[in-house]
Amino acid sequence: MAGESATDTGFEAPGPGHWQLDRSHFTGGTTPIMRWLLPEAVESAFRKQWPILGIPAETLSVGFVKGFMYTRLRPLLRPDKPSAKPPPTFLLKVASRLHPEFRRRTAAALRTLAESPAPPVIEEWRTTIRPRLGAQNLAVQDTDLADLADDALGAHLA
Repeated sequence: MAGESATDTGFEAPGPGHWQLDRSHFTGGTTPIMRWLLPEAVESAFRKQWPILGIPAETLSVGFVKGFMYTRLRPLLRPDKPSAKPPPTFLLKVASRLHPEFRRRTAAALRTLAESPAPPVIEEWRTTIRPRLGAQNLAVQDTDLADLADDALGAHLA
């Protein structure tokens, strides 16, 4: 952040490893408060939740370059020693079956898939909540605001 200018065209990754520009959350630059808040919040949250959910990665690192957000998936094994290429498939299969943390994550992932409350919530959203909200929104839009008196307009907007 400090020392950067709009005309500075150099790029320096936020840290070691493979970083990817994340335009899915911020299409442009970000505010100083987000650059201060997000890195620790994201890493901390994912580091706590991913073992519970069975995600086979340590966490997601967030960094900023010239106000733009970059992310780096930190692998479960050797997260601070990133390699230029992924490990051979056979080696990853062996590690995922033998390494204690991979085994814990696999068991957690199976539990998550079996016990997840998400499918019924998603189904309720698709079949009930979203259609109801859409109908309510269309009904609100159908009202001609110019025809409403002040108190009727207030009630309509409430």
